[in-house]
Amino acid sequence: MSKILTVAKYTYLEIIKSRILYATLGLGLFVAISSFVASSFTYGTPERVALDFGVGVFSLSAIGIAIFMGATLISREIESRTVYLALSRSISRFSFLLGKITGLSLVLAVNILLLGLVTYTVVFLLGGPFEGIMVWVVCFSFLEAFLLLNVVVLFSLLTNVPLAIFYTLVVYIVGHSIPTTLETSIVSNNPWLEYFIKIYSYFFPNLTVLNYRDFLTYSIYVPTQSLFLSLVYGIGYCSFLIFLSAWMFSKRELN
Repeated sequence: MSKILTVAKYTYLEIIKSRILYATLGLGLFVAISSFVASSFTYGTPERVALDFGVGVFSLSAIGIAIFMGATLISREIESRTVYLALSRSISRFSFLLGKITGLSLVLAVNILLLGLVTYTVVFLLGGPFEGIMVWVVCFSFLEAFLLLNVVVLFSLLTNVPLAIFYTLVVYIVGHSIPTTLETSIVSNNPWLEYFIKIYSYFFPNLTVLNYRDFLTYSIYVPTQSLFLSLVYGIGYCSFLIFLSAWMFSKRELN
């Protein structure tokens, strides 16, 4: 565990030094100003406009960091041969991989917490009430970004960086469009296509399970059981991806 935390610490500091935190703070300022401007042109529920805009921004921001920085998380270490130095110090490949993922996930957490704090502060200043699901949306936004981070890390171990990013973006888009696709007439009139999509949803990430942003925006009640089932699904899928990536990394030639 100490070796994992050491790798995570240096990974976190390395990413922070790349000024990603300044970009997050700048994006937070943009969210605050844009939310106030957008709400001034809205009649009735300006706090809902600010909420919808802010939540969308911090969610997409975390996903962008997860995909584009996660794609080079391991490959960059291999190309710079830093991985050889780490592994020569009795750090297992699993510990190294998990440490790198943990380091970047800490960056994701800081990014979401800062932007989430800015968003909810603007909403409260506009008269919006506190709702328990606000906390859940922040948690699930992080979990979604963390899941995509593990997806892109897995793909980066199987192929090159551009293709890993492309495949992960496909997983992200398809993962959010499964329920909508099943409701279309083309799919409902084609049993084989419908069967294929349902099989896909069983084996590949169904990201709609982690998406409660609309429930927050429109103040729709969500049963606690659904929230915990989504949490279990997200954590379980992330754990599966981590161990699959660890197995792939253990089999990969580093020459």
